[in-house]
Amino acid sequence: MKIIEMSCENYKRKYSRSIPSDIIKWGQSNAFPDQLLWLYWNSPTQQGILNRKTKLTAGQSYTFTNASAELFAKDIDFTKLFYKSILDFYLYNCFTLQIVGKTYENLIADIKYQDTSLVRLNLDKNILNLSTDWSNNKCDILTVPKLELGDTDSGFLFITQEMPGLSHYPNPSWFSGISSIEGEINAIEAASNMIKNSFMPSGILTIPAGMSDEEEDAVAEDVKNMTGSSKTAKIFMIRQDNEKQVTWTPMAQILTADGMQGFLDMFRQNIIIANSLTSPTIIGLPAGASLAGDGSTIEAAYKMYFDSELLPVQNLIKTIFENLFRSAGYDTEIIINNELQALA
Repeated sequence: MKIIEMSCENYKRKYSRSIPSDIIKWGQSNAFPDQLLWLYWNSPTQQGILNRKTKLTAGQSYTFTNASAELFAKDIDFTKLFYKSILDFYLYNCFTLQIVGKTYENLIADIKYQDTSLVRLNLDKNILNLSTDWSNNKCDILTVPKLELGDTDSGFLFITQEMPGLSHYPNPSWFSGISSIEGEINAIEAASNMIKNSFMPSGILTIPAGMSDEEEDAVAEDVKNMTGSSKTAKIFMIRQDNEKQVTWTPMAQILTADGMQGFLDMFRQNIIIANSLTSPTIIGLPAGASLAGDGSTIEAAYKMYFDSELLPVQNLIKTIFENLFRSAGYDTEIIINNELQALA
C-alpha cells in the first residue's frame, strides 16, 4: 500500500515585480500589507477583534465646537473617514490620507481616505509611491508628495508611529499573534475540508474476491445504512482472495472534532493575548467563568480595555484630525461621544 501526502500550503500570490531601488520595500517581498489583509479577512477571531476595537474607538457620534467645522466634516464624510483611519491604524499601525490643497489659499480644501496597502515609502523623505498592484510590472508607480501635519499643499499624509528596531514601516501591535492567526485559519480550513471532502478514510472493508455485482451492491447499501449522513467519511474496499466473509477494520482518526476544537481554543487564546484584550467577551467569545456571565465583570472588563488600550488611540487620531481641520481653516475641538461604549 502506498500513502500519498495530499495536503498543500494556502495559496499566496507571489511577488516578483522588479522594484525601483529608491522605493523602500514593505516586507521582504514588498507584500507585507497584503499578508496582514489576508489574515484579517480569513481569521474570524482577528477580524472580530479589529472590527470591535475600531467600533469602540470610533465612538458613537461627534460634535464640533466650531459650527463651520461641522459643515466641513459633512463635506469630507468625517464619520467614515475617521472609522477607516482607525481600522487601518489597528491593521497596519499606520494610515494614509489624501490631502487636497486650495489653489490660491494656504488652506486644505478636502481630505480623502487612501488605502494604505497601496502606499510605499521612498528614500527621498519628501516622496511617497502609489501603485494599484505592486505585483504587476504593467501597473504604473505614481510619485506623490509626502506631507507633514500642518502642510496645506496637495499630497499624501502617512501617519505612523516609531517602533524599536524598525526604521521605516511599523509592525501591527498584534504582530506576536501572527502565527496563531495563521494556525486558526489552517485549522478552520482543515475542519471544513474534512467535512466537505471526507478524504480521510474511516476504515477498511474487506470482501471476498468472487462476490457478484449484486452482492457488492447489497454490501454497499448496508454500509450506507450504517454510516448515516452523506459526506461524513470514506471507506477503503479491498477484494481479497480466500476471504469468505465481509470484515470491517476501523481506522483511528488522526484528528477528532475535540482535538480540532482544542487547537482552535489555543490559537484564539493566543490571538486574544496578542491583542491585549482584558476579556474574550469583548469580541463575543465566552469568558468561561459562568454560563451567562457576570454583567458587572463584563462591564468592568470593557471599561478597563477602553480606557487603557483604545482611548489613547482615539485621542491620538482625534488630535491629528483636529490639526487637519485647523489647516483647513476650521479651528475646532472634536468631541466624541463614547457613551455606552463599554456595552457596545
